[in-house]
Amino acid sequence: MSRRSHRSRSSRRAPQFGLIAALAGLGLYAVLVGQVNWQPAVANYPALLVQGSINFLFTGDPLEEGTSGVNLNPSGTPYPYPDGTADTDQTDSYPSAVSGLVYVSDELSARGSSKITGAVVVGGMFTSQQLQALTLSYDSTYLSDPPPGFLAPVKMKIDPATWKHVVD
Repeated sequence: MSRRSHRSRSSRRAPQFGLIAALAGLGLYAVLVGQVNWQPAVANYPALLVQGSINFLFTGDPLEEGTSGVNLNPSGTPYPYPDGTADTDQTDSYPSAVSGLVYVSDELSARGSSKITGAVVVGGMFTSQQLQALTLSYDSTYLSDPPPGFLAPVKMKIDPATWKHVVD
């Protein structure tokens, strides 16, 4: 029995603002289902970090406050974060999308109307079963200003001018 069919973790109508989700690979296969609008809390940070595999099963339908019965952009949580607007009603609608860096250590599978704006880094295979429904839009922010942990290590050198010879 594969681990995908054995144990899974899924999310429907996921919260959207200032989210960095780190899904640990505890033998689980993560699934995001339905409407999702995610973006990082810090401009050059990842929106989603997955240790393991994940399956995007987005519907492409907008995430609507009225359907969920929750105000998704209350005071202190504007959309788009951080420079958007906040309100007290439950009448707003948001596109189903992931904005930011998406990192998956193993496999990423996208089905349905998946929209990702930013950068996608996948350690294994990235598959889409409905290619016409997959929208990838590259954002060079992650190349010009990579988040912590996504830089090549810097080789440290001692500056000879900083040495001082001391004799007792």
